Amino acid sequence: MTSRAIRRGLGLLLLATLLLAALAPAVWAFDSRSGDTVVIGADEVVNDDLYVIADTFTLDGTVKGDVVVMGSTITINGVVEGDLMGGGQSIIINGLVQDDARVGGAAITLGAKGQVGDDLVGGGWSLETQPGSTVGGDLVFAGQQALLAGSVTGNVDAAVNSLMLTGTVGGNVDAVVGPSDRPSFSPFMFMPNAPSVPSVPAGLTVEGAEIGGTLKYTSPQEYQVPDSVKSEYSPPPVQPGAEAAKPARSPILGWLLGFVRGFAALLLAGLLLVWLAPRFTNGLVQALAAKPLPSLGWGFVMLIGFFVLVPLVLAVIIALAVLFGFLTLGSLTTLAILLGLLLLLALVVAFVLVVSWLSRIVVSIWLGRLILQRIKPDWANHRIWPLLIGLIIIVLLSTVPILGGLVGLLISLWGLGAVWLWWRARTDTTAVVPVA
Repeated sequence: MTSRAIRRGLGLLLLATLLLAALAPAVWAFDSRSGDTVVIGADEVVNDDLYVIADTFTLDGTVKGDVVVMGSTITINGVVEGDLMGGGQSIIINGLVQDDARVGGAAITLGAKGQVGDDLVGGGWSLETQPGSTVGGDLVFAGQQALLAGSVTGNVDAAVNSLMLTGTVGGNVDAVVGPSDRPSFSPFMFMPNAPSVPSVPAGLTVEGAEIGGTLKYTSPQEYQVPDSVKSEYSPPPVQPGAEAAKPARSPILGWLLGFVRGFAALLLAGLLLVWLAPRFTNGLVQALAAKPLPSLGWGFVMLIGFFVLVPLVLAVIIALAVLFGFLTLGSLTTLAILLGLLLLLALVVAFVLVVSWLSRIVVSIWLGRLILQRIKPDWANHRIWPLLIGLIIIVLLSTVPILGGLVGLLISLWGLGAVWLWWRARTDTTAVVPVA
């Protein structure tokens, strides 16, 4: 399985699952848990997919489906017969995940008895696979450091500053690593209750590793690799006229950076909107929640209307300029052109803000509320949680090729339609928008 396919699977499967959880009818079966501490006992069997929001989550039993979890400390000691999808500060897998594990956190650990049946895809500060652990498929990681001491059946694709290989890899290793003189500072050393992370030397270290394929790495410097390991070194590409170049960016790292940047920008904009205009924001969300399908239709009408209105405004500006010029009213001609261009600029800016920002924030809050109403009803009307959860879904879906474009179009149409329904309710005293 290639890294590109893994990245597509990461966005598609994780977010399709969450989206279906939000939009599926109530008869769709899954189990949900929430609270400060959630524990699935050793003798407990969950026969459905499991969704968890908790500060501390421990799985000692068995889950017959997938596990989707968000929390601070996540520990998997039991069995997950489907996929594991989680995000938190510390993620520890000591048990069995029969399918894929897609996780993000400050410290990710695959314990000595930990097993992932297929692919392990992760992002964060540190990844450690301990001796005795196994990954049945490929391993993909982007972050600060990775210590791979376990067994990986497939390929390894990593973009890190520090990489240490001491285990077994059945396929190829393709890595981007930093120079050895770059400090490997741990931000957790002074934090209380900090997650445990190994000490990994900066750069590339290969000690006793068995690699079935070829170790290909890109770095500002070449490292000593044992003769028993077939290796290929590539320096970072040098731009013409540049004395030094930065290390080549891995596609995985590029995807991760794109996700973080997009998420951070939308989160900041969403928090400002919720804080500065809570009634306006809530009104748009209620309009969308009350009529999601009509919102989609009205959004399409507004999209077509915008592309009709822009040339119409230009035609009116030209017509007025020609008319006033014919009447030798030069001052009115200049005024008409200036006012028309200002109106056109305001129209374009408003449209871009609604399509690119407002629609994503409104749809994120709507999706977040739908999900929380099923797994944590008390948080559904919270100012932050629905926005946070919805943005994760939208930003990740947007990174999936082809699907991301379709999702972006639907979000834009929903947002435009919500603005229209809200505005009509404000201007028409007979129109009533039900509260979600």
